[in-house]
Amino acid sequence: MDVRSLQRQTAASPIGRQTLGVPAEKLAEDRVACVTSNSSLTLYPGSGRGGVAEVVFAHMANREPFVDRARRMELLNRLNEMECVSLPEGKLELRPSFRLSVLEDDTNRERLYATLSWFRDCWEARNLV
Repeated sequence: MDVRSLQRQTAASPIGRQTLGVPAEKLAEDRVACVTSNSSLTLYPGSGRGGVAEVVFAHMANREPFVDRARRMELLNRLNEMECVSLPEGKLELRPSFRLSVLEDDTNRERLYATLSWFRDCWEARNLV
């Protein structure tokens, strides 16, 4: 799957639209920006090397329910379950990234969707606790 197909698939997915905070009609060729406070990733599909997904731990650290370092650590662990993704624990206050090409693998894509669903559930449940 190439990056453009991934962009279209993300735009068509209710999880992608909601969790990435980007409506399908706003999906840009050069950059998919985090535009809401409930975003977990920023996608940079271009950049000449197949693109990257940036995990915005730095922003999440200031927003419930992810002010809890353990919650961000759980997100990091879930993302690291994808083959060829190895985000270091020391980056929980920063914005580490992984290559979009890892999502060419069906299992990695399924793991990412499950992780984004978990993220969305945590976000929606934040005011219920």
